[in-house]
Amino acid sequence: MRKSEWDLLKSWGKAKNYIGEIKFIVKDNEYRINREFETNKVEFIKRDKKGNIETLFNGSAAPQSRTEEKEFYLAALREVIGINNENVFYNTNVVLQKSIEAEIGSEVQQIITGAVGTNYKNVLENWREKYFEFTKKSIWDDASDKRNDRKMELIEKQIKELEDRKEKVIEASIKTSKIEEKLFEMEKELSKKEDELKKLRINFELVKKYNNAVQRYNMLKTRNKEILEEIERIKEINIELKNKEKILKENYSDYEKIPEKVIDEYKTLKKLKEELTGEEKELNEILVKRMPLFSRKIILSINGFIIAGLTFLTGIKFKLPVLFIIAIGVGFITLGFLIYSIIKHSKERFERETLINFHKEKIENIKHKIVTLNNNLAKYILLLKDENFEYKFEQYKKLSDEIGRLKFTIQKMKNLDDLKNTQSDIENDMLVITKMISELEENNPFLSKFRDNIRDGVGYVNELSGNIETLEREIEDLKSKIFETKQQLASTFTENESVESLDNKIQELRDEYKNYLFQKESYAEAVNTLKEAILEYQERHLERLSRNISEIFRKITKGRYINIGMTKDFVPMIKFKDSKIVRINTLSCGAEEQLYFAIRLALIREINNVTNLPLILDDPFVNFDQERLRIVREILYSLVPENQIILFTHIQSYSNWKNINLLSL
Repeated sequence: MRKSEWDLLKSWGKAKNYIGEIKFIVKDNEYRINREFETNKVEFIKRDKKGNIETLFNGSAAPQSRTEEKEFYLAALREVIGINNENVFYNTNVVLQKSIEAEIGSEVQQIITGAVGTNYKNVLENWREKYFEFTKKSIWDDASDKRNDRKMELIEKQIKELEDRKEKVIEASIKTSKIEEKLFEMEKELSKKEDELKKLRINFELVKKYNNAVQRYNMLKTRNKEILEEIERIKEINIELKNKEKILKENYSDYEKIPEKVIDEYKTLKKLKEELTGEEKELNEILVKRMPLFSRKIILSINGFIIAGLTFLTGIKFKLPVLFIIAIGVGFITLGFLIYSIIKHSKERFERETLINFHKEKIENIKHKIVTLNNNLAKYILLLKDENFEYKFEQYKKLSDEIGRLKFTIQKMKNLDDLKNTQSDIENDMLVITKMISELEENNPFLSKFRDNIRDGVGYVNELSGNIETLEREIEDLKSKIFETKQQLASTFTENESVESLDNKIQELRDEYKNYLFQKESYAEAVNTLKEAILEYQERHLERLSRNISEIFRKITKGRYINIGMTKDFVPMIKFKDSKIVRINTLSCGAEEQLYFAIRLALIREINNVTNLPLILDDPFVNFDQERLRIVREILYSLVPENQIILFTHIQSYSNWKNINLLSL
């Protein structure tokens, strides 16, 4: 049914749903069929003559579906109304009011009218082609198999392919179950390792936090000790400074007034005095020391000249040349000695006088400086003349230096108040950390063993870190294996390739195959029946059909129309009692309906020779009078043994018609 036809069944108003209902009676039993056209929900109810109600079907029965519910519904219908197949129901001849145009198909007209043989062949070939739309295999001797596969062969192949795929899916399912089992174990192991890793990380963070707290506490403790020591040291330095300043004030207050340059001048004065004494001593030594006698050197020179003269005279006397040479040599030597002695004596005399003048001048200069320094040091002379001045001054200097060093040290050290504030903050931090350590130890007693041995705690942290890294690697490896296993699992299936989906596809194809098989058999039966009927149709079918129509129409009209003839074009020709022949369009409305009904009944008689089909009447007797209704009822009664008759009507007087299924509108 097309959507436009469905829409005709809808309510004109804004109803939430729309429902159709059919009531009919079969063998004193009332049947009612309700259908919701939107959801295709159908309720098929039987009520017997005693008033007992039985639900024959209640479920979904969509017209185009092939579900088990639909088959159950059709089986219930077959049991009640005797229709073996829905296609038979769809193809049943229906008698309608005032309608004979195009009600009989051209192929049926050709058969009924006994047209020439070529028309029959065309019909047969047409039905055979429809038969071969479903299969390529021929069942007739005069027709060969087709080359290419048709619908049924294709479905058979598809079913075979799906069954093969189903076998593979089953094999894959077995393999998959093993993979899934392996995957489950791996995921279980992964979950266990992740839980273990979580615990290790908690312990790691816990011990790390505890170690950091202990280390922080120890560091603060050490720092607090250092600050306390520094505070004590500052106090000691301040005490020492005060003591030294007190000593300086009590014993060396006078020395504080002496400028540094006075000490230097005093030291210079002492050095000058020592230098003056040395110069005077050296000058005295020069003055006391006598120069060598120059007269001795002259006497020695004269003696030398005498010796040289005597030697020369001796040589003259004895005429010895050697003596001449010796006398000359001695003379020259003596002369040289005399000259050298004179020069040296002059030089030494000059140097001595120069040195004496130098020392005298230096002594005067020193004495002048001493006088100047004595004048400068006059007001400090009493202190300076003290025999222990230098010692005391050295002690003063040493004490002053120590005081200066202590002050410098204090300046470089932190402020005492700041240190005390810092020390107080550290003690507060230590209290907080001590509380945290106690809470950690209370909740985790095993941590207490690391309190006094932080190295064990650090070692335990390192051990945990190593275990965590190892476990993380194992987890990553396991995740990688799980990922690979999942890929392997995914590769065993294609999308929508479960056994259930394949079974559904196979069942759909088998249902479709079953439908094609029915249609193929229907066409085969039609072709065979047509082949058998052709001979009869070609002989005297039109004559027999005309005779049957004439007989029925004559009964209905009480002999007013004595004969009905059918042309080859299946056009009825009506003959009156006076032998006048007229066409159907000249008849009155009632006569037209009566003729049309006669034609249909005659066709039913002809068709009953092949198969018995239900006769469905859609209120065709509206324009019949009571006498003609009685005649029609008798005619219908004659068909009851061979045909099921279903009458749709709104006229309640038909309810007394026996053996006719009445459906009230």
